[in-house]
Amino acid sequence: MADDRQLSKLYGGPLPVEPSIYCLLERGLKRSPNEPAIIVMHQSPTHLSQLTSGTPPSKADCLIWTFEQLHNAALKMVAGLMANGVRHGETLMSVIPSGVEWPIVLWTCAILKLTLLPF
Repeated sequence: MADDRQLSKLYGGPLPVEPSIYCLLERGLKRSPNEPAIIVMHQSPTHLSQLTSGTPPSKADCLIWTFEQLHNAALKMVAGLMANGVRHGETLMSVIPSGVEWPIVLWTCAILKLTLLPF
């Protein structure tokens, strides 16, 4: 049986093992806080704008949030969940629409170390 590295002309070696998904999200926040993190073509630029207070919506026809905006929205959700009794390590079960809500909840769960059960 042939070695896979022999079959591929481009082999960059094994991918690094990340300790958590939060490390991947945090890397984007640290490297490019003002670069787009999420683009949702079917949501308006003002959708959930109360979570990005102080930041004008993008001039695009769709929702575009930076890593910093996404992080700040997740921190607001973390504060709300904790104020209502949710603690680190619990399980969050949710029906999440396909849009900016999904990465907000994902990032929130990573910060709180919650297990996410999406339906």
